[in-house]
Amino acid sequence: MVAIVGIATYFSDWMQMFLFVCYPLTWILSRSQWQGLAWTWLLTVSVGLGLYSASGKNFSEVLGYSVVVGAFSSAMGLWISAIFHWGQEREEMRHAIEASRDRELEAARTLAIREQHEHMAREVHDTLAQGFVSVIALSQAAQPLTESVLTDSTTEKIRDRLDQIEEVARENLEEARALIQAWKPPSLAEGDLKAAVERLVTSATKRSDITFNLTIRGDEALSTEDEVTVLRILQELTSNVTRHSQANTVTIEVCIATGSCIMTVEDDGIGIAGNPEGTGLQGVRQRARISGGHTTIESPDNGGTRVRVVLPREAP
Repeated sequence: MVAIVGIATYFSDWMQMFLFVCYPLTWILSRSQWQGLAWTWLLTVSVGLGLYSASGKNFSEVLGYSVVVGAFSSAMGLWISAIFHWGQEREEMRHAIEASRDRELEAARTLAIREQHEHMAREVHDTLAQGFVSVIALSQAAQPLTESVLTDSTTEKIRDRLDQIEEVARENLEEARALIQAWKPPSLAEGDLKAAVERLVTSATKRSDITFNLTIRGDEALSTEDEVTVLRILQELTSNVTRHSQANTVTIEVCIATGSCIMTVEDDGIGIAGNPEGTGLQGVRQRARISGGHTTIESPDNGGTRVRVVLPREAP
């Protein structure tokens, strides 16, 4: 191209008009800016020699013309080339950002799935597992009665036990359906948190010989998520007391303050000093931690256990 344009300019100086096409082509075909500069000036020299030889113009005029044209073409070529390379870098950066974003989305999705699995495991443990344990305990309590001579009083006791078994089974069936459909717990769907806690304590009293003293202070409303968390924690603590504490009296206090919700469950049972925490208490700690709160468990040597859970309260 350089040779052809130079020779064509020798025969007709009008052929130098092809420089408007040839200069951009040199930069398109060159693999680097240095090659573009080299071919630009070779093209300029070729056209300048053709003009000088054909028209017999003054060398200084041709030289000045060639320098101006070559310098302008070089500057334009460097500028456009820089824009092109800048665009390439931005494109590569965009691809890198998209790849990084895809990796982050995949990691977030994996984490969300793991958290959902852990959440479902806690829900199953706090509802279905605890309820079915109660069913087993009630069934076992009814078995000795059937082995004795059936009297009217014995028959009545058996009926009471079976009624309690049916009640617990129905409650946990509703819990299972709520979990599957991602609804709030049925006890909360039937009323507010206070009513749900009262029903929980009433049910625990029926299933055991323990005396429960419940106190709920504060009229501030909680968000649905906080209500579910409070109810699940109290369910787990109540279940632990009835199954393991061998207590006679249990005091439950729920205080809903302006910036927090404080739950305290204290019993006069055998305590947990020296024994490792079970899955239930670990689940309580984890629930509180996920909600931004903390759990304190105290069990003196003379018996009894005091569990205090503090949760930050969010506006409903």
